[in-house]
Amino acid sequence: MKTKTESPATRQRIFDAGVRLFARRGYEAVGIREIAREAGANIAGVNYHYQGKLGLLKAILESYTRGYWSALGAVAERHLPVRAHIRGTIEALIRFYRENIELAVASENSGVARIPEINSLVAKLRAAYREGNNAHFAGLGLDLTDQAAMTVMRGLLTNIIASHFHGRYEHDVVVGPPRGLTRAEQAKLPELSTKYDDEFYERFTGKLTDFYLAGVRAIRPDGKPRRKGK
Repeated sequence: MKTKTESPATRQRIFDAGVRLFARRGYEAVGIREIAREAGANIAGVNYHYQGKLGLLKAILESYTRGYWSALGAVAERHLPVRAHIRGTIEALIRFYRENIELAVASENSGVARIPEINSLVAKLRAAYREGNNAHFAGLGLDLTDQAAMTVMRGLLTNIIASHFHGRYEHDVVVGPPRGLTRAEQAKLPELSTKYDDEFYERFTGKLTDFYLAGVRAIRPDGKPRRKGK
């Protein structure tokens, strides 16, 4: 019989605690004792399930990466015309971030580039999914050997969408809305009162699809996407 420390429920609580704390405060600012306390566990439990704080971060990054590429892979498998493919990709990314915002923030905001072991893990994960990523860009008619063009396009949609959701998370969860603004100042910041509902994201998706499609056409060697359709 497994002890309480060894149970899957304890493992999940530790994982969830790590996600919350890393998202809100960053990896470096959180200690293993705090993770255990947040999870209602003990340090031995964190070490048993994840071999410490670094192992927990690895598990979080792997979960994030699997979910991210699973969302994009489901779109690629449909072999849609170019416009529908881009729109479907944007919809998948928005849905992924809406449903997994804390996991995404914990993974993307934890200073992973400063930790050699984690930086290497991220590179391995990126390499594992690069073939599918290249298929996406080849399907759009981009020249994969043009590193300047690929530097522009790789991660562009993710960076735009992630930046939006990171800002919302900081505003809604970590810091809260700004205080002491005058009415005139509030009027200059309509994003503070915007309702980020399904209707907003429908319009957001349409605008971003148009923007991205224009970029593909501009950067493609012959100026036209390869897939058929609009």
